[in-house]
Amino acid sequence: MILSEINLENIRSHSITKIKFSEGINIITGNTGSGKSSILMSVEYALFGKIGEGKDEGKMLLRRNAKDGSVTLKILDGKNEYEVSRGLKRVNEAVRNDDSKNYINKDNTRVDLQNRASDINSYVNRILNIYSENPLKMFETITYIKQDELKNLIFETGQYKQEYIDGLLQLNKYLTVYEKMREIISEIKKEIDIDRKEIELSVDENEIIKTETKINENKTRIEQIKKQEENDNILLENKKIAKKQKDSEVEFERSQKLKFTKISTEIKLKEAEIEKYRAEIAKIQVKIEQDSKKILSFDEKRKDYLDKELKEIEIIVESENEQVKKTYAELYKAEYSYKNTIDEKNKLKEEEKREKLNVLGLEKEKTELETQIANAPDSENKDEIKGRISEVQTIKREIESEKEKAIKSGTCQLCGEKITSEEHIKEEYNKKIKECEEKISKLSKDYENIKLSKNELEKRFETIKLRLSTENEKLSAINDRLIALDEENRKAEYEQVKKRYDEENKKLENLSNQLKKLREESKLLNEHEKIAIEIKNNSKRIEEIEETIKSTSNYLEKLQSEIKDVNFQEDHLKKLEEELKLITDETNTINYRITELKKEKEMRENQLIYDENILKELEIKIKKKMEVTEKLAKKEKLLKLMSNLREDIRNIREYVRLRFINEFRSLFKTRFEELRNESDYSIDIDKNYNVVISAGNEEMDARTLSGGEKTSVAIAYRLALSSLASILGGVSKNELILMDEPTSGLDKEDINALTNAITRINDLKQIIIVTHEDSMKNIADNVIKLKKNGGVSILY
Repeated sequence: MILSEINLENIRSHSITKIKFSEGINIITGNTGSGKSSILMSVEYALFGKIGEGKDEGKMLLRRNAKDGSVTLKILDGKNEYEVSRGLKRVNEAVRNDDSKNYINKDNTRVDLQNRASDINSYVNRILNIYSENPLKMFETITYIKQDELKNLIFETGQYKQEYIDGLLQLNKYLTVYEKMREIISEIKKEIDIDRKEIELSVDENEIIKTETKINENKTRIEQIKKQEENDNILLENKKIAKKQKDSEVEFERSQKLKFTKISTEIKLKEAEIEKYRAEIAKIQVKIEQDSKKILSFDEKRKDYLDKELKEIEIIVESENEQVKKTYAELYKAEYSYKNTIDEKNKLKEEEKREKLNVLGLEKEKTELETQIANAPDSENKDEIKGRISEVQTIKREIESEKEKAIKSGTCQLCGEKITSEEHIKEEYNKKIKECEEKISKLSKDYENIKLSKNELEKRFETIKLRLSTENEKLSAINDRLIALDEENRKAEYEQVKKRYDEENKKLENLSNQLKKLREESKLLNEHEKIAIEIKNNSKRIEEIEETIKSTSNYLEKLQSEIKDVNFQEDHLKKLEEELKLITDETNTINYRITELKKEKEMRENQLIYDENILKELEIKIKKKMEVTEKLAKKEKLLKLMSNLREDIRNIREYVRLRFINEFRSLFKTRFEELRNESDYSIDIDKNYNVVISAGNEEMDARTLSGGEKTSVAIAYRLALSSLASILGGVSKNELILMDEPTSGLDKEDINALTNAITRINDLKQIIIVTHEDSMKNIADNVIKLKKNGGVSILY
């Protein structure tokens, strides 16, 4: 199988690139970043839908800002040509497979697939004849020599090589199974330990025997209790009959006792009742005697006369009382009027006093104004003084200004000489300012002393005259109101009403005293009348009590006769009660015994149920113990089998590795001999995959080899691995090798050796090499040149 063509659309730096491959050596060359490695990545993606073991292959491949892209790879396999296509599309921030661009053509005919990635993968694996669990890994081992891989095979340790080849042989799966089986065996051992402990802790057969014995003992005792209950129930019935008979006798005797006690108690009560009635009669008689002495002077006619007179006086007092109230109202009114007259008079007097003072003040002011009018000056003198005050104030301000200037300039403004003492200057100016202030003060006093002008004074005089006339009118009105008050008449009227009120009040007081005396006498007569009625009632009560005593005495005689007929003996009752108590105690004892037997029977029946359940549980546990014992035997057998199998798996791993080493050694020697026809030393592979070099009987250090020899060793080593991987993977003979920057990390001598070694590989139809080394173009059958133009990879 070889590659014939690859088409890239929006893949990494490639916009649209079409590359044709030929048989032989194909060299893809270009500067770093020109898009060379993207071609090998695209080959892997076309075949397997992913790149190495990485993730997000879509994001790695799809060109930035492109909505979709695709890779189409053509493969020649014998007479058949296959065309494999895979698409990519951008969905929001993610890149997904584009199933619409997924397809496989065989000899230009579309293969009937659902175009899903999984369907494409399965078909490609059949084309490549790879049926490994990890087809990509197998393909890379057989076909793809990655960057730095040759260098690592030359210079890395045996541990690196061993891990690398173990991965190729998939020996890790044996190790994984070996380790997993450790866990499984450990779990089986845990289960065996649990089962053994369960068997140890399980019940013994002796427990079943003990429980059965206990059940039989309980059943026997329950039967005994039932028989004892039957006997006690018969005895109890007999005791109940005897008790019933004795209860009847005792009940009769007790009823006789109760009847006797009742009659005796009633006799005593009646005797006490008679004594009580007699004491009550004696007490009432004493009261009648005392009350009779109190009412010896009671006169019923006097009472009737007094009642009549009392009513007449009460009517008179009520009438007089109403009259006094009316007179009091008149008195209150007259007193109120008189007081108001006095208050109003006092107010008018105060008002008259104020008005007189006002009149005196106005007359005085009038006299002064008359004098002022006669002596009033013209208004021109007043204006002249005002002007002089203004002039002096201006002079003062000028002096103050000169003072400030003199202090600031240092030259006196008055004499023009230089100032030697600032305090002296201030003193001179302050004197002049003070003189001005004194003149202003004097002129201001003169201005104040000048009175109003004559016209103004005359106007004011007329105003005063008018006000004086008004005040005199007010004063006259106040005098009229004082005369109209008529204080004397109001006072005489008040005194007259007060005298009448006092007379009527005195009369009412005399009548009230008379009424009080009559009421006291009437009250005394009423009390005497009540006493007379009470004496009469008490006499009647004595007659009623005597009749009750007679009736009670007759009933007492009847009771005394009845008590003689009652046949009751206290000793006989006590004897019957003792016999009844004995029968009751015996009955209670039997009842208690029966109750205890029932409790014991119930307890034993419950215990019997419990023991029977325990017995069932023990039988279940014994059965389970037997089942666990059987399982334990099976698990022990399984443990032995798994332990042996685990050892076999470890031996298989070593066997596979040993077999591989032998085959690998043979392939390696063959390849090395093809690459180097003659050599002064022999070369081999030890069990740790290290290259062993010997010259005669002496071993050589691989580091002593020349660069070309090291490169030949690495190429032979890698091609042998490729051939062996092809055999182990069941793949037909490999015809293709891909190399990505095989010269990375090699010096010029190593590169020349690598170039020569590649030309000696005769059994491969196609070698595709990605490199930036121009010297390698010399061995190429097909040179593919790439470069970047405006960020896009193109062929040139």
